[in-house]
Amino acid sequence: MSALLAWIGILVLGLILFLNLGSSRTQDPDCAIDGSASGVDGCTGPQAQLPSPASAAPGWEPVNVNGVYGVIVAPEDVNDFGLGSGAALETWKPDIADIEDAETALFVEQGSLGHYRQYAGYVEDGDRKIHINGFCDAFGSNWYQQEVIVEDGGECFFQATYNAENGELEQFTFNGSA
Repeated sequence: MSALLAWIGILVLGLILFLNLGSSRTQDPDCAIDGSASGVDGCTGPQAQLPSPASAAPGWEPVNVNGVYGVIVAPEDVNDFGLGSGAALETWKPDIADIEDAETALFVEQGSLGHYRQYAGYVEDGDRKIHINGFCDAFGSNWYQQEVIVEDGGECFFQATYNAENGELEQFTFNGSA
């Protein structure tokens, strides 16, 4: 009987700890965007704040795919992302189904990543591709209006390329560290 009471006590204590950790994580302004403690996914320091979707630049479409906040970049702004060899790229605007497919491929390869996203559609060698710019800190900029560009920054920042024609994640890299 005392063993049973001990197990019940452990379960209750575990539940209390779980609930307390969960609530403190979501209320802590220094937590990463996925609700995990600061430092997970390489994110440190003040974390990005979610801008108001109403503040999005014309043609930029705020999205939320499975709890991941992002924005689909207007085709006319994709060339500002410095993709390709410097020549102007043919661009396109992915829809929510394209973004969901890209996120699925990203999750399969990399697991859950606590980063905001910017999605830029372009055409390379006849294939429609999506450049995914991931970040956990936008340093106060409204990332619904402009690209987040950071040199170094480690795992707080990543870039990926998803090929919408064949459903493959072609490239994924975290930024380097200084």
